[in-house]
Amino acid sequence: MQGVGTSFDGESDTNFSAGMDIKYGLSDSFTLDATLIPDFGQAAFDEVRLNLGPFEQTFGENRQFFVEGIELFNKGDIFFSRRVGNAPTGSVGPLEENERIVEQPSKVNLLNALKISGRTKEKLGVGFFNAITERTFASIEDTLTGERREVLIEPLANYNIFVLDQQWNDNSSISLINTNVLRNGNFRDANVTALAFDVADKANTFRTSGRVVVSNVNEGNGFKTGLRTEFDIFKTKGKFRYRFGHDLANTTLDINDLGLNFRNNFNNFVVGGSYQIFEPTETFNFYRINLTVRHRRLYEPDVQTGNSIFTNAFFVTPERFAFGVDASYNTESDDYFEPRVAGRFLTYPSNYGFGGFVSSDFRKKFAYDLNLGYRKWDAEQQYRYNINLSPRYRFTDNFLVVWSTNYSKNENNFGWIFNDDNGIIIGQRDLTNIENSLTASYNFDPYKAIDLRFRNFWSTANHSDNVYWMLNDDGSRTRTDYDLENRDPDTNFNIWNLDLSFRWRFAPGSEATLLYRNQIFNQTDLASLNYSESLDALFDQPVQHTLSLRITYFVDVSNFGNWF
Repeated sequence: MQGVGTSFDGESDTNFSAGMDIKYGLSDSFTLDATLIPDFGQAAFDEVRLNLGPFEQTFGENRQFFVEGIELFNKGDIFFSRRVGNAPTGSVGPLEENERIVEQPSKVNLLNALKISGRTKEKLGVGFFNAITERTFASIEDTLTGERREVLIEPLANYNIFVLDQQWNDNSSISLINTNVLRNGNFRDANVTALAFDVADKANTFRTSGRVVVSNVNEGNGFKTGLRTEFDIFKTKGKFRYRFGHDLANTTLDINDLGLNFRNNFNNFVVGGSYQIFEPTETFNFYRINLTVRHRRLYEPDVQTGNSIFTNAFFVTPERFAFGVDASYNTESDDYFEPRVAGRFLTYPSNYGFGGFVSSDFRKKFAYDLNLGYRKWDAEQQYRYNINLSPRYRFTDNFLVVWSTNYSKNENNFGWIFNDDNGIIIGQRDLTNIENSLTASYNFDPYKAIDLRFRNFWSTANHSDNVYWMLNDDGSRTRTDYDLENRDPDTNFNIWNLDLSFRWRFAPGSEATLLYRNQIFNQTDLASLNYSESLDALFDQPVQHTLSLRITYFVDVSNFGNWF
């Protein structure tokens, strides 16, 4: 059960919820996990960033039910658990002249979920997953009459996964995975099936892996079928190793109802090699040198989009000091996604970059990570550099503090700004990012601990050079004037999150967690503000304070007979 109190901009709200988690051993090999009316309010916050690209921003899974025991469901790489309870798939539709959106939920509530998984003595893995999310409505208000109407933006939805995974020879497997999403009413439904394999010889010298994915999506006007294939051959034994691979997806591939793919329509080739040692020398405990070359094409039409070469080296000394370097070169490339219009592309010039890192011995009380990077675009005045420093200090075996600061600057970057009937507008901008984070943990004993997690991310996109282009059909750009009344592209983005929690394991499998969270967010078009000025503006915004107490109590059903 969980109690939550929230305060934001002078308004307070209190909620109480109770749910149930079940873990039941169906046999020596199979386990049932279920959750009823779960509340994930204490899940770690997402590390939100300013997103200027054409693809959605995604985050890692922080909900415990979707973190534990899901290895089998990840076979085939078509399951992205954040889809369950994600944003609604529908929209409010056109509004009347005097209407406004009063409330539009950003996520869908999960009613229940269960997973059954295990492996037989014959090494056959079987997994079943099911989840149901509730109906979700947006609220629309007539500003003249005050009347409100509700619009269904996500119906009752059912999510299913079924997995079969057969292992043999201790190093080979073949898997069949199916995901299915059914939404009640005239909403989008989807079905995706994948066949994945990973086969090695008995000596584990060579390995081949791949998958075939078929997607079927029905948006009310018939099914749209998509296809993706992957095939790789590896040499996996010896100091010198290599890889050959091919990835293909047609224009209609879409697994995003219960999976994740940012793009389709590609036909890519890769070849790579590496050299590494396995026995320590006087100078190094370990080192590895890699080289990878990629050739990228569209599936339809069959045209080249770009080539790249990447190399890196990683070294570890006997004193546990690690360091590495990397370098890469990209040829001129055509981006078919940045313009946000089907069939159009934006050409980026060739570019090169290099970087490196050092990492000290984490066994010592004080340790650190340092990363540096630089990239320059040919035939442009565009360049980017970044630096990340992350020191850590272990005061005692019970108390560890880790700080991280990341700074990056991209001068004369360019990208999509606006589409209208006249064409596609591309703008030149300077991008600046500063991210600071702190994690600290103090363990009183094996049962009680305090955890602190803080993050502040600031980013600006500054178009003060007033340089804009009209995108041509051949991917090139022609200088043009741009009216800021269409859309001011300047952005100042600042977000602050802080979590402070106390955890107490008061009984086997049982835990109480008291969490305090505050968060602030501000986004404006004042891109000329510096970091300090932006922080001042951020702290002028209302702060959302949340205090929650979550108690999880484990009941062993095998003791029911003894109780009675």
